[in-house]
Amino acid sequence: MIRKLAIMKRIYQNAVLLTSNSYSIMNRILSVIHFDMATEILLRSIINSIDPKVRTDTETTFPKLIQQVNDLLIKSGFSESSILVMRVRTATLSRKRR
Repeated sequence: MIRKLAIMKRIYQNAVLLTSNSYSIMNRILSVIHFDMATEILLRSIINSIDPKVRTDTETTFPKLIQQVNDLLIKSGFSESSILVMRVRTATLSRKRR
């Protein structure tokens, strides 16, 4: 698990570096892909840390991952997780509309 988080951190840091070079369209595209990958790794790590029995399929969509994390956090006693889900859903929906 720590290895996954270390990889996620490197991917995230790489995305931040790519955004600093904002005049390149290719760097912008790559930074979005890296941010997406880092977020997905983090969500899968949360799922695995809360309930190691739950397996996430590689074909699982991003909204389903968010819902799984939300359900597991609520089951574990975290009621604030729904706020996170609403923010991520709003960001995802606004990105689809563009």
